[in-house]
Amino acid sequence: MDKCGICKDQLDKIYCECAACLLPSHPKCNNLLDTSWVHKSKDNRATWRCLPCRENKVERKNKRSRKDSIGSDGIQSDIEQYEIDEEVFRSSISSQPATMAQIQMLFTKAMEPIQLRLNSIETSAKKVEEVKKTVEGISTQLESMSERLKDAETKINSLETKSSDLHATVQSLKNAQNVTQPVEIDNRFEAMERYTRRNNVIISGVPLNDNEDVYKCVIGYCSKIGVEV
Repeated sequence: MDKCGICKDQLDKIYCECAACLLPSHPKCNNLLDTSWVHKSKDNRATWRCLPCRENKVERKNKRSRKDSIGSDGIQSDIEQYEIDEEVFRSSISSQPATMAQIQMLFTKAMEPIQLRLNSIETSAKKVEEVKKTVEGISTQLESMSERLKDAETKINSLETKSSDLHATVQSLKNAQNVTQPVEIDNRFEAMERYTRRNNVIISGVPLNDNEDVYKCVIGYCSKIGVEV
């Protein structure tokens, strides 16, 4: 049977397996009870790390700059840091009483991601407020444009009514003109005919001969009756 990766003793029937170093170890070597390991879910076991790996990771993370904690990736790193510190802290206090400094350190670590999250929420709230003001401005402009469109629609309806009335008037005038125009033309034509006949001489009772000069005949007839032409 394999040996424990921490104490190097033979493993029992119940043993832990680290997801980081992949070494098996006793639950007690990781400050765990056998029942605690048995009741862990499959997902928790798949990401579980042994005590040496957790301590090494804590040491590496303490050397990293706190600038990496800014933004969403930083928040996630702080949360992971808190989970690791909490696990190490619980492991350490399982064998000895916790000091005030340890409790304060754990509380401070726990509050850091929460404070970052609160700051992120505050920034998001400011952006939401700006978007709200922009939407309100657009809404006001839309209301003003809607009023203008209503006024334009009213004017268009008025113009359409006037245009319809004007069209009816023009059609009425055309109909009246079509009725009175032939009569007026006939009257004018008859007056013109009367005007052209004002100097005409009508000769009746005289036989008409071919190739006869009407002008000479009129002069002859006038001389015989004593009328000067």
